[in-house]
Amino acid sequence: MRMLAALAALAALAPTAASAETWLAVAKANGHASYADPDAIAGDEREVTVREMKIYDPPLSLEGKAVRARIVNYRFDCETTRFKILSVENLDLGGASVDVIPITEDFREPAAQGTVGERLAAFGCGAMAMDPMAARTREEAIADGLAMLEQ
Repeated sequence: MRMLAALAALAALAPTAASAETWLAVAKANGHASYADPDAIAGDEREVTVREMKIYDPPLSLEGKAVRARIVNYRFDCETTRFKILSVENLDLGGASVDVIPITEDFREPAAQGTVGERLAAFGCGAMAMDPMAARTREEAIADGLAMLEQ
């Protein structure tokens, strides 16, 4: 029964590709480009859930599968920027879901200054605005991210 409740909660956190997704570029760092989904921000002024897509070039190799991108759901404490990862979804070379891995962990140390984590916390907690006209679909964000990584 607990497993069913956990899977239902995870399904709510990880919308499918058919769900509405809007991705905005956040940063380029250490071999990946990061995008955030403003439509997936949830919570209040204390804690928020933020959804990030990391595009990799070259792709990651996990258990014999090529992973082009990962969608990571985070929970941020807005006052301290402490965070925890809620789930990780691996995407294949075409952007389709390979698997979704639920994560159970306590809050980690605060996001370090100058990192993608700090930008994601600021975005989710309302301390950073992004241009909605720069929104991309999943496919567009992956293509843009790959182009960004080539530079």
